[in-house]
Amino acid sequence: MRLLTKGEMHEYMTYCIELAKQAEGIIPRPHVGAVVLAEDGEIIGEGYKSFIDGTKFTIHAEKMAIENTEDSDKKPFHLITTLEPCIRKSKNQLFSSSCELIVERGIKNVIFGLNDNSATVYNGKGMRFLRKNGIDVFNYEGLSSQIEEELMGRLLV
Repeated sequence: MRLLTKGEMHEYMTYCIELAKQAEGIIPRPHVGAVVLAEDGEIIGEGYKSFIDGTKFTIHAEKMAIENTEDSDKKPFHLITTLEPCIRKSKNQLFSSSCELIVERGIKNVIFGLNDNSATVYNGKGMRFLRKNGIDVFNYEGLSSQIEEELMGRLLV
């Protein structure tokens, strides 16, 4: 299994932050960006939290990124996201939780930039669920201050 270096994590997380910023002014915070990589490090899917066209329902960044891998000949291996993947389906979410989808699609490695401290997501529960299902999980904290400031806003205060 090919692991990412901290330098690679930094580059991909920076890109995830830029993806998340596409939601500014469109959807309430938190803004979230995600990429899916093949084992060789090639980005094969990307996404950001947004509304499903014509609705007030959200599609999570992780789901969008995973769905965007379907045209690739390569198998999803790593998922990198700015915020800890959710384990609980919220009222404005039509699909299964991001964690359930990650397990279903056979992703082997998840790297996230910031723990989700919201009461509705149960801080750390997503990470524990993934690990329980054999997925390597790493909290890359190298850009956590930037994620808090630029993508979370007053949600963490």
